[in-house]
Amino acid sequence: MVNAEIQAEIRRMFHVDHMTVHGISRGLRVSRDVVRRVLSIQRYNPQVLHKRFSKLDPFVPLIEEIVEKNPRIRATRLRTLLMERGFSGSANIVRTALREGLRPKPKRAYQVLTSFPGEQAQVDWGSFGKIKIGNAERALSCFVMVLSWSRGIFARFMLDQTTSSFIAAHQEGFTYLGGVARQIRYDNLKSVVISRDGRAIQFNDNFLEFSGNCGFLPLACNPYSGHEKGKVERTIRYIRDSFFSYRRYRDIQDLNALLKTWIESTAMARPWPDDKAKVIRTQWELEKMKLLPLPVHAHPCERREEVRIAKTPYARFDLNDYSVPWKLTMKTLTVWASETRIKIFDGETKVADHERCFARQQRITDDAHLSGLYDHTPGAERLQGLDRILRTLPDSKDYFDQVYAVQGRASRAVFAIEKLVEKYGKDPVNEAMRKSLELKRFDSWFLRTATQRIHLNSGAPPVTPLHLPDRDDVKNLSIEKRDLNLYDQLATFQSKQEPSQ
Repeated sequence: MVNAEIQAEIRRMFHVDHMTVHGISRGLRVSRDVVRRVLSIQRYNPQVLHKRFSKLDPFVPLIEEIVEKNPRIRATRLRTLLMERGFSGSANIVRTALREGLRPKPKRAYQVLTSFPGEQAQVDWGSFGKIKIGNAERALSCFVMVLSWSRGIFARFMLDQTTSSFIAAHQEGFTYLGGVARQIRYDNLKSVVISRDGRAIQFNDNFLEFSGNCGFLPLACNPYSGHEKGKVERTIRYIRDSFFSYRRYRDIQDLNALLKTWIESTAMARPWPDDKAKVIRTQWELEKMKLLPLPVHAHPCERREEVRIAKTPYARFDLNDYSVPWKLTMKTLTVWASETRIKIFDGETKVADHERCFARQQRITDDAHLSGLYDHTPGAERLQGLDRILRTLPDSKDYFDQVYAVQGRASRAVFAIEKLVEKYGKDPVNEAMRKSLELKRFDSWFLRTATQRIHLNSGAPPVTPLHLPDRDDVKNLSIEKRDLNLYDQLATFQSKQEPSQ
């Protein structure tokens, strides 16, 4: 420790000569840490020695009186009140003064929340940015359920935060964790709480029905009290930092498979916070025996929506079009949407069933829904063929655009492509289109030759058309099936006739 003379010299060089810490250290040959320690003594604080006069100083007693009565008053409103009494400064001065101590910061004590095995779980959503699906960007959310006693985790990434997805994730979480907790604590999200006025809470009717079916009591946290569900909040942060950060995945199915593996191998193998000698997995196995049994009947979790069918036989749902039988145009149908299927009902009759698409602006068509429509529309065969090609061949739109730009029409190309698809299949034809776009060759001869070459290079047998005469006796020709055992008998008879050597 330096003596009092050196300390005094350090303070003089800093406050009078305005030298830097580095300069004082070199001049007195002492370390910079010693200089900083000497200067940090409160009675020689430079902010106190060189305090500047502020326009707000005469109004400090008045500000303290106003803030005591209204602690949340805004700086702009406080400045207006001070200007009536002669203050001429800006709102930034008032805002800075409130931030630096004139507004008392509320101190809040938190109680340690404890629970018994099987008593409580905590549930919340976590937002994880965007995910690219086809031509669309979808919000990526993670549903997280944590058992409060054992810290057993269930988590699943989803593409929306609707009530139907929320309920479906609950049911999957109950199955994974082995039962239902008696209480589940939530934030005030709309899937659970419709409105709130103090302690008066209006719960979502659909979710209340689901909770009654499963036997658990939903609990809503107090507003601005995230600590009441701190276990799930910390788990979401743990998933974000330990699992999701710099994670590579192909699609959401691959991401969920990786998440499940990570939970089982890493998250469940962590030390139990209440006793570091134990792991979460063993405590979860103990808590499973205390959970309520799974409900006998699963609660319906499909999203239901009424859709008006316009002049075209398609139902618009989630910015995609799904086909329905053409006779149902100009009617109102009901769409039941799950995470994987889109089912459309006319009353209680199911009229369409499609795989759900999470891209945008897509048209999903079942050809059986349109077959009768084209019979009643003159010249619709060509339109039907074009629509079928555009739906089944991904590169056909760009190809037709180039054909139309070069030739001024595309009807011949439609007919030629239909014949090639019928003969070789859609994959070789689509690859030939891609080749045509690369080489900028849009004549039918090049497309046909490229398709044949791609078909042969794939190892498939050559396609040889069979031409038969256009006669009724040939078309209705039937061949009698013979017993091939006759040839075996003939071979045996010939071997008996051969002379012995």
